[in-house]
Amino acid sequence: MTAKTLLHLDANQLLAWRWHKGSLTLEASFTADPAGTAAFDAWLPQRQHGTCTLLADVTEESFLAEAVPHVGGRDRRALLQRKLAQAFHGSPLALFRALGRDKAGRRDEHMLFIGLPHAAFFEPWLIPLRTHQVPLAGLYSGALVADVLAQRIPFAAPRFLLMNLGRAGIRVSFFEAGRLRFSHLKPQTGADIGALAVACGAEATRICDYLHGQRLAPRDEALPCLILAHPEHHGVFATHCSNTPELEFLLLDLAATSRRLGLANPQEDSSADLLWLQVLASHPPREQFAPDSARHFHHIRLGASSITGTAATLCVAGMLYAGLLSWQGLGLAEDTARNQAEAARLESRYRARMTTLPPLPVQADKLRAIATRYTQLEQRTAQPREMLTLISRTLERFPEVELEHVAWTLGSLGETRPTSATAPVLVTAILKCSLPAGQPADTPEAFARALRENDSLTVTLLGQPQNSGPILRGSSDDKSAAAPAGFELRVGRRL
Repeated sequence: MTAKTLLHLDANQLLAWRWHKGSLTLEASFTADPAGTAAFDAWLPQRQHGTCTLLADVTEESFLAEAVPHVGGRDRRALLQRKLAQAFHGSPLALFRALGRDKAGRRDEHMLFIGLPHAAFFEPWLIPLRTHQVPLAGLYSGALVADVLAQRIPFAAPRFLLMNLGRAGIRVSFFEAGRLRFSHLKPQTGADIGALAVACGAEATRICDYLHGQRLAPRDEALPCLILAHPEHHGVFATHCSNTPELEFLLLDLAATSRRLGLANPQEDSSADLLWLQVLASHPPREQFAPDSARHFHHIRLGASSITGTAATLCVAGMLYAGLLSWQGLGLAEDTARNQAEAARLESRYRARMTTLPPLPVQADKLRAIATRYTQLEQRTAQPREMLTLISRTLERFPEVELEHVAWTLGSLGETRPTSATAPVLVTAILKCSLPAGQPADTPEAFARALRENDSLTVTLLGQPQNSGPILRGSSDDKSAAAPAGFELRVGRRL
């Protein structure tokens, strides 16, 4: 866990604490005057580089609860910023909190505006931080820290007061439905615990009367008031803080609460300053007062940390991926070695088996070449069976055509044998057909067209049909002629 520097500022002085793993160490103190701010300016360059957090315990802290119209986006931001400027006289040290919305009517949004009106009091301390480029995580008030602490106290009530003692005085914070409504710091000097207990009782009564006047607390029930005090001082507070019909005082063990929240320093008195610093370091509030200009170098550090974290993550991811690839490479190398060993074993087994066989009349390479050539020749052996089947089916459609002779060859048209072992093979058949007398003269052409219906066949009618004898003519009324005696077709098909 990274060490942090906590700056605790009140009306009289500023204390610089070093926080690390719940342990707080006082590093320096500076008075709230020009000499103190000059000493603070000289001390900043000497400290180690790290983030600073400023806790302000001052009486000049204002609270304003107001209902505003519910708007969104830039309009909401502009409206709330205008309300902050009006409420706190333009002080940049201001913030707002949403408390909820009305359930009926316009459904206005209830806001709590919190501000530090006297920004000039903080400027002498903020200027050295900007000058020396010290990252400022935020500017918080004791009220904001009290809000975080109240959420970690095992106590539940619709409304209650939380009182604590510190170097700056007595702080009283009012909570409703678990949310901070306002906080007040009463300056108190002196270390006499009896006088502090009397002052706590009087301040609690005064705040209770104020809440009744503002109708923030009902008069017919007692308002719980929790007092954080050292267990050795509980008797003193019980004596001077008596319960009334309006107030019910409850004492909380400051030492036990500090230990439960992780504070390593022992609690020697009833001052809750160390507990406030511990809560600020371990559970900082979500809101803070410092403007973006005061936190410029903190934003730069956050960006650098994000880049460093991203680079480290990518580096680790790359190393893991490289390790995975290396592991997979080792596995592949093992598989390769195993496969090579298996191949060598099979090769040795094959050679051993070959030695037991009788010797071949020719060498194995020549035998392999002969077998390959034989396979090619067998694949190239063409049969006209399919072509003859197509011709036969066509003849069934033309029973008047008689097939007298078929002569077929391999090769392309005009060739008698294939030109190469890989060239396409053409089967060519010469069909000699005859027709009985009295058939129409266009029968050969019709037969050829029927063969061409098969896309795989190439059909050519060779010459004109020839008569085998004289043509006998009848009278002038007989318009039919004798049919040709025979004709030839050339049919080709690619295998």
